[in-house]
Amino acid sequence: MNKTTQDSTFDSTNLFVFILKKWKIIFAITAIGAIISIITSLIITPKFQSSVILYPATSESLAKSVIRDDMGSKGALQFGEEEEVEQILQILNSDELKNKIIKKYNLYEHYEIAEDAQYPKTQLKKEYNSNISVERTKFMSVRIEVLDKDPQMAAKIANAISMYADTLMNDIKLKRAKIALELLKERYREEQNTIETLEDSLKEIRKMGINNYESQAEVFNDAYAQALAENRVRGARKIEEKLEILSEYGGAYESMTQKLQLSISRVKFLKKKVEEMEIEANSNVPHVFIVDRAIPAEKKAYPVRWLIVVVSTFGAFVFSILILLILDTYRKYLKK
Repeated sequence: MNKTTQDSTFDSTNLFVFILKKWKIIFAITAIGAIISIITSLIITPKFQSSVILYPATSESLAKSVIRDDMGSKGALQFGEEEEVEQILQILNSDELKNKIIKKYNLYEHYEIAEDAQYPKTQLKKEYNSNISVERTKFMSVRIEVLDKDPQMAAKIANAISMYADTLMNDIKLKRAKIALELLKERYREEQNTIETLEDSLKEIRKMGINNYESQAEVFNDAYAQALAENRVRGARKIEEKLEILSEYGGAYESMTQKLQLSISRVKFLKKKVEEMEIEANSNVPHVFIVDRAIPAEKKAYPVRWLIVVVSTFGAFVFSILILLILDTYRKYLKK
């Protein structure tokens, strides 16, 4: 019990005495650590940071917000919400956008990566991800940050990323809108052809004297009954012939008339949809709102030399104490 207490006392109270006894060694290791950290911080290539802050636009269609009288419409020029933020983040992190930036600024050469080196794409991807970051802010905006040894290049890359994000988003939506427009136009033409066919068929039936099945049937039945009551056999026979025609083609007339009305209403609806989709397919509205554009930084953001020196020196100090404690404990154990 006594021995345990004494050991515990040594661990908590005699550490300062131990450091004083070994101060020369500790000082030497700490000084070496400080010198190495100073040299390392001077060797590290300084980098400048530029950033862009943007908000995605709402994904609501332009036609819906402009043409329709929809009080619930947010409007195409409103800021987007969580869904739109996630969409723009996917675009910003896409390989297509990264490849555009790599090609535009020849990042293989800029980052000094030989294209014939082993795993050049992996090296470039690692360098790209370490220098360029995209993140969502708590205000539902997106921040693009670029680090580069050239402040002008950092600003150019950050602005180019935001520009390409808008272009890619627009290209995706225009492509989908054009496909939808062609499908709507095809459906519209089919419905118009149906109307023409129905109208031609109805025209042939009308030549037989059928113009309004229900009213004609009522009139002819009344006239036929009256002719029979008055014993007008010849007149009744003529009315009977008309009733036979009406009976044979009346059902087809009614069916075609209903189909025609339905097709006309469809054509009106499709025409409206085609007009809306033409606006979507031919409009080039911004899908991001740039709040802050990137400008060349006046001072470096990396490395923070004093912080590197302080952290490394303190680390060397702690490391030296730990090593000496381990060696001292090991020496005592050997003596036992």
